[in-house]
Amino acid sequence: MTDSISADTPALRLGVYKLPAAETALVQTLLRLYASSGACRWIYASAPPYDALLADGSTPEGQSHELDGMATVVLRLTRKSENTSHELLERPIRPDRFQQWLQSVERDLRRTAAPPGSASGARFRLLRWPPAAMLHDNAENIRLATLLSRRYLSARELAAISRQPEAACLEFIQALQSARLLRAEDSAAASSLVQPASNAPQAQPQTQAPKRFFNIGLIQNIRKRLNF
Repeated sequence: MTDSISADTPALRLGVYKLPAAETALVQTLLRLYASSGACRWIYASAPPYDALLADGSTPEGQSHELDGMATVVLRLTRKSENTSHELLERPIRPDRFQQWLQSVERDLRRTAAPPGSASGARFRLLRWPPAAMLHDNAENIRLATLLSRRYLSARELAAISRQPEAACLEFIQALQSARLLRAEDSAAASSLVQPASNAPQAQPQTQAPKRFFNIGLIQNIRKRLNF
């Protein structure tokens, strides 16, 4: 038995790769049931990015290692006679075993993810424009992507500028991170840019002092010669 997942926790994205329509429908139904019970936080994703991918391991396409680059974790459905492991699941899909796998993957992914506080405070900028499948022809997503393409922003700053909920902005940033479309702001580089400005006031008196003393000495010498 696992602890209930908070409703504020961003949902993870599960996709399927060339599964039969009946199995795809079953996966969608199970995800809705798991989410309503609070057992785990997954949603069905019809397009990348994916946190996990469910593929048909009985076909050459489903066994291709190229699928491993499409998601952090790939689960392959196999025939009942084949051996199973953490990366394999027997057919037919059993709801209890499928839920156990999702919970295990969710624990691993959330354990390695950055804490929500630091993620919301970190600042990011787009490396390149997201694919249309990620934007879903959504005006709000397009606006968020446009703002991130112009300068480094945190989820909090993005929410303030776009007037969108911070949770939605954070979820959008996390999706872009999963697709490797963001660059994090380098705090060390940022501080090095500020450093010369902080040193400038200290250097200023040193360059002015010789000039000030030189002018005073010159004036005193002129007065002495003119008997002032």
